[in-house]
Amino acid sequence: GWRSEVPSIHLTFGRLWHEALESIYRNAFSVQAVGDALTLFDPIEEWGDRYGNKSAANARAGLIEYAARYARDVETYEIDGVEEGGSVLIAPDRYLIFNKDIRAHRRGDGKPIIIEHKTASSTGPTWSRQWALSLQVGTYIYSEKIEHDLAVDCLVNCTCFLKAARKFERVLCMRSEEMLKVWLVTVNALYSELEFELQVLAECGPQDTVLQAFPLNPSACSSYAGCPYHDYCTSWPNPLRYAPEPPLGFTIDFWNPCLKA
Repeated sequence: GWRSEVPSIHLTFGRLWHEALESIYRNAFSVQAVGDALTLFDPIEEWGDRYGNKSAANARAGLIEYAARYARDVETYEIDGVEEGGSVLIAPDRYLIFNKDIRAHRRGDGKPIIIEHKTASSTGPTWSRQWALSLQVGTYIYSEKIEHDLAVDCLVNCTCFLKAARKFERVLCMRSEEMLKVWLVTVNALYSELEFELQVLAECGPQDTVLQAFPLNPSACSSYAGCPYHDYCTSWPNPLRYAPEPPLGFTIDFWNPCLKA
């Protein structure tokens, strides 16, 4: 799809944070690993305080605090895999692609767990509640159940970056057999919607006055600091007229969650 040629501040910051955590978990939170991970934020040093809580200094402070707070993770969990991509069948000829931050099991009882890293600018009850029904979390739990017949929990591991401080919050998510079936029905319904829209799109062309496929979602225009496609949605009744080449400031990019950004 079309992606802005200007890198997203939020995605860049989040990617570097993920890389830093990957490094310290792979190396058992050693002093050397933490020191090396701190240098990963050098590329955003030039940001200064321009973007508020998204700064190299805040990230480094957060990583030092994280390492001190969660160093015993390597005693609690045996790490089985870091940044693993894969796919899982949800129906014949249907599969979901995913990337798991950490796959591990508890040293005491062998209980498997997926640890999913998140960054945020604020948290609270509403933020915490979303993960119980999250499709992403359900994908991780379902994939382990299908591939290894394991009842897996998912630990959503959030670092909240405030202007002058950091907060840490973890939400443990579990799914029963019945709730995994609810997840499966939900994702297949969404998959069916996607297939339907692709079928409609195949019958559309640049000669059409209005694009009949993939209707707009007008309630999401202001999410995540504003949608980069807003100007085009308000002026192009049929984007297929302009599809051969991306507009100025955009490039063509196809995201694969199995590959690092």
